[in-house]
Amino acid sequence: MKACHVFIIICLVLLVAGFSAGCISRTAPATPATTVPNATAPITTPATIVPDPTPTRGYSAITESQNKATHTLPVNEMMYVKLDENIGTGYSWNATVTPGLTIVNETYVPPISSNGMGSSGTHVWQIEATMPGEQKFVAILKRPIDATTGRENTYTLFLTVP
Repeated sequence: MKACHVFIIICLVLLVAGFSAGCISRTAPATPATTVPNATAPITTPATIVPDPTPTRGYSAITESQNKATHTLPVNEMMYVKLDENIGTGYSWNATVTPGLTIVNETYVPPISSNGMGSSGTHVWQIEATMPGEQKFVAILKRPIDATTGRENTYTLFLTVP
């Protein structure tokens, strides 16, 4: 009887191991494509890694080269801010906005083709102007565990909302 129990346990372990092998994959599952909504529909992209939400239909895309620039964004209009980010280093962008702006969506877009570990992706924010006035988007690149010292890499975008 004891040998029978040992045999059954071994069979169960092998059976579980066989089923588990099919559940492990070295590649990430395909992420469904997303679309950028028109100005009247809210964005419904989940806050996970998604394909690059390339601006369309008149949305502006602001990049790192426009640090400290001033742009005009009418009330109820949207724009994208796209900054390079390498989450593998532990550093990530932490953004804040003034009360006349709203961050509608924020996501990390991995690199399209990776040459190995350490490739930079893009952190993307969709910003909506909600109140007239001089507004500001500020992002700080730092590790979440580090205190803010004032010496971090910062990105500032000034927005005039007519």
